[in-house]
Amino acid sequence: MLEALAQINGILQKKIVFVIPGIEHQRLENLRNIYPHIIFHKKLNHSDILELLVRSKVYISATKSDGTALSLLEAMVYGAYPVVSDIATNICWIKDCINGRLFKNKYEFIENVSYAMNLPDMDFEKIRRINYALVDCKCNYSKQMKKIEEFLFK
Repeated sequence: MLEALAQINGILQKKIVFVIPGIEHQRLENLRNIYPHIIFHKKLNHSDILELLVRSKVYISATKSDGTALSLLEAMVYGAYPVVSDIATNICWIKDCINGRLFKNKYEFIENVSYAMNLPDMDFEKIRRINYALVDCKCNYSKQMKKIEEFLFK
């Protein structure tokens, strides 16, 4: 997907940050040389990731398989517009074209990131509110424990 980013109009004027845990040092240096306009990190403290999410307009995740990514939920709470791979765990959170975008291939990726970058502020704010409410509803510990108690003590 890194190659695809270069095909998006105006992307090189944006600050792009990738966090790639577990990458070998030499591979990381190669990526930094190939894509000097992108900031790559091997590791960040959780508080640094949250700070990046707060300042981000778009959150991108291109995983091919995964459980629900905590970073996706955090991005939704902090207001970053999700553009994520079309896998089962992401579909549980993102309804394509409603509260984010799903992609299956490079072309959809390019289209969806371009869309997110050009989203009008009014629509962006509406989606931020939807995503915050969705995560609050589905992840609120007290609310979920209340449902479990109601189920168990019927």
